[in-house]
Amino acid sequence: MNMQGILFSEAAAGTIGEKAVLSLTTLILGMLTVFSVLLIIMIVLVIIGAYFKKKDQKAQKQKALTPSAPSAPETVPDENPVETDEGELVAAITAAVAMCMEEPVGSFRVVSFRKTSTKPAWTKK
Repeated sequence: MNMQGILFSEAAAGTIGEKAVLSLTTLILGMLTVFSVLLIIMIVLVIIGAYFKKKDQKAQKQKALTPSAPSAPETVPDENPVETDEGELVAAITAAVAMCMEEPVGSFRVVSFRKTSTKPAWTKK
């Protein structure tokens, strides 16, 4: 809209100075309203944060005062750990490779295997 038309129109009573004062008054009241609402929101959030912080501290004190359940006895590792059957592992790897390559199981032979990375294949670049 044409701002000069608003300022200099005959329909709006008052001088340019009165219109400027009215504009500044409206601007200041609008800014005060916005900042007062933001201040109220901030105060409410601080109060809620303090409430939950106090609640967490009370729960931690309660947890520290209650006796803990007896822990399970620690297991002692065997002197001779159980040997895993590498034949089963080789068979599983062979079946997986055959499935991925879409070839029969007898068409290749797994000679060795080793762990290369702990990251999943889809995260590698």
